[in-house]
Amino acid sequence: MPRSAKQQSLLFEQVSSSPAQPDTGVISTGRPERQERPERHEFAGDSSRLWLCLFFQQLPLEVLSGRADAPRAVLTGRPKQNRILVCNPAAAHLGVHPGMAVNAALALAPGLNLHDREPRLEQTCLRRLANRAIRFTPVISIASCGALLLEIRSSLKLFGGPQCLAEAAVSDISARGHRVTAACAPTVLAALWLARSGRAITLLHSHQLAKGLASLPVSCLGWPEKTCRKLRRMGIGTLGECIRLPRDGLARRLGPQRLRELDQGYGKQPEVPALYRFPAYFNELLDLPAETADRGLLLQALQVLLQRLDTYLGRRQAGTRLLWVHFNHHKQVATALRVGLVAPCKDVERISGLFHIYMESLEINFQVVSVSLRADVVPGCAVSGRDLLGQRPSGNDAQSSGSPELLERLRARLGTEAVQGIGMVAGHRPELAWRIESEPEKVSAVNGVTGKAGPHPEAGRPLWLFGEPLRLASVDGEPVYQGALQFESGPERIETGWWDGGEIRRDYYIASNRHRMRLWVFRDHRDAGWYLHGLFG
Repeated sequence: MPRSAKQQSLLFEQVSSSPAQPDTGVISTGRPERQERPERHEFAGDSSRLWLCLFFQQLPLEVLSGRADAPRAVLTGRPKQNRILVCNPAAAHLGVHPGMAVNAALALAPGLNLHDREPRLEQTCLRRLANRAIRFTPVISIASCGALLLEIRSSLKLFGGPQCLAEAAVSDISARGHRVTAACAPTVLAALWLARSGRAITLLHSHQLAKGLASLPVSCLGWPEKTCRKLRRMGIGTLGECIRLPRDGLARRLGPQRLRELDQGYGKQPEVPALYRFPAYFNELLDLPAETADRGLLLQALQVLLQRLDTYLGRRQAGTRLLWVHFNHHKQVATALRVGLVAPCKDVERISGLFHIYMESLEINFQVVSVSLRADVVPGCAVSGRDLLGQRPSGNDAQSSGSPELLERLRARLGTEAVQGIGMVAGHRPELAWRIESEPEKVSAVNGVTGKAGPHPEAGRPLWLFGEPLRLASVDGEPVYQGALQFESGPERIETGWWDGGEIRRDYYIASNRHRMRLWVFRDHRDAGWYLHGLFG
């Protein structure tokens, strides 16, 4: 019987005949007494690879929804030869086992719930687990048989050795409701064979493969049942017996590919596993248990996806700035929701608050069957709005640091077009030296560049400019606006724009009238007229 996840994470089978001898390379924590962990120098100097295999024997059943206490089984899906692929403990208690015919299984368990296999759900689950396993190593491969393979040789010092790393990986995955068998070996296939056979063994060096794999049954190779029956008829039941066969005869009977697999598993030929490429963005789909249009239930579904996003961003040490939510309907176009952040962040609480605001005004006209969340990834992002201890600031500090969050909430309430910024342009003509910025967070960067190319920073500029300069009347050549004007400073000559057809030649003055209004006026040298261009506050 396969061990439970807890037993697998704590028990490593002893394959060496003398466990007390140093440098055996086999890790074991025997059940009666606790043995000392190996010294780090036993594995630190080995430059070869070490693969940790996490095998999920119950994965086809774990990705399906249903009652855990009811007898359930998944079928192999082969036409006209449907058999039991995997069953839960309730079905096994009634006598059902993998490989059994469907009719025989139903005879033993009339209430057995049979399910078709869902390879898409299995691959989605494996990719999600691979994204979580990045905390242990970035070199990960996904096996088609339902296993994860992690290259952990470079991570051993960080986690205190292969035993501690394997325990941490099994504990993390078991907490998500998966039963997993863990085994370590210098080759991918050897680690897979060990885990598939249910033996939680750790082999650190290549010279241990022959002894450590000798007692494994040939069924752990994953070869077709026809090939395994042929081996059994030849009297071959273990890998050790298979390896001792003449190589030429084995290749003729089983094919050269089978011989190559054995050589790769024993480290006699190189392996080229297909490595998992981590996605450049987060994309998760959550199927709802029932169709609904209730906003509260949809927000709960979004909260589940946000927790997955939080884990993903934490593993990648990254943040996000743009999120897309799709509420999928049956035979209808999905209802889309776009949420943009002013600055990249990975604060899930902040994003959740924005979702609540957007959902208040979102129209959902059809029943929702699933919810998907997609988010871009911005590397090297810190948690916005929090101090070094992870606490949110309060008082004046909160007001100063909460400006991005305030802009996001205003956009969510009023719309993106209603909340914009004003940025400066590298030009001397006042009417062309600014522009509307749809992204207010870019204003400071633009202003920083413009300050060097634009007007002198000490030159006075009004905040209120007219769309078109207002021509003023003049008395004896002096401008008049609600009375005679008194010049306070000037002139400031601005003469530019000859290259694009918008040439200006102006002398600007700061003036005031009897009502104590401060004006920004200029004299145009092209027509000798006076104009009012702006007002000071």
